[in-house]
Amino acid sequence: AVVAGLFQNYGRKGWDFLDVGCGTCEGASIVSNMGGITGIDMSDEALSIAKNKGYVSLCKGSGERLPFAEKIFDSLIMLDVLEHIDDDRATLNECFRVLKPSGTIFITVPAHQWLWSGHDEVLGHKRRYQKSKLLEKTKQAGFEIIFCSYYFSFTFPAVILFRLIEKLVRNKKSSHFFHIPRWFNITLLFFMRCEGHLLKLGLPTPFGSSLILVARRHTD
Repeated sequence: AVVAGLFQNYGRKGWDFLDVGCGTCEGASIVSNMGGITGIDMSDEALSIAKNKGYVSLCKGSGERLPFAEKIFDSLIMLDVLEHIDDDRATLNECFRVLKPSGTIFITVPAHQWLWSGHDEVLGHKRRYQKSKLLEKTKQAGFEIIFCSYYFSFTFPAVILFRLIEKLVRNKKSSHFFHIPRWFNITLLFFMRCEGHLLKLGLPTPFGSSLILVARRHTD
């Protein structure tokens, strides 16, 4: 819900999208009704799942070396992908290369290195991002920043508490996926929709456990 609102603001129908690290196919669920979407991922399993999710084409590959010609996509999507890649600067450079002039990129990443935990290790993260560092790397690749904000702000206090407890019990490598009551899940979804509306209105939130960034390739 958070990301979808920004797509409505900055996306356009009829665009050709590239979903870098298509993974869970969240990109296809957001933009499949807006235009054609191509997916790329290093995982054979992810590509197999993506076959039935609305992608017009799929290929195996890495964001550090995209197997596409220059300036062919209207928009790129990288949703919780950049933190998995060794060379994030090279990946941003590649994204810039394959975007058309005035093309738009949507990026989400986990925020705050001080929130690093065993959960990040289990998920294969290389890093978490400070807002200033994400902006710096994106600008260095040649992009013009349109919008950047923290999100998951309503759950941020709970995340901090959970991380502190984890550090106290010294549980270094564990994932935090667990069953939550239906009522609590409904409450979280309500707050996420509220947050999505705020971001859609162009109102960034000053804190949160993740970051979302929208940037544009300048016209040549």
